[in-house]
Amino acid sequence: MIIGVGSDMEDPFGHDESDLPLEKFCEEVDRQITAVDERAKLITFDIAHGPSTHISAERSSSYSTFP
Repeated sequence: MIIGVGSDMEDPFGHDESDLPLEKFCEEVDRQITAVDERAKLITFDIAHGPSTHISAERSSSYSTFP
């Protein structure tokens, strides 16, 4: 019994019924990386004002600057 379980666990990367679902794991990792990448495109970071979705020309001209 224990030897059978050990042999199943010995090589979990394949296409047997007891193997890990690596295809699903890889698809989920890819989906999450794509989501993070898409979010990074939407949110910019201004060092002086922090994260924002975008800074309009009117808003940026209203910031006070120091000489």
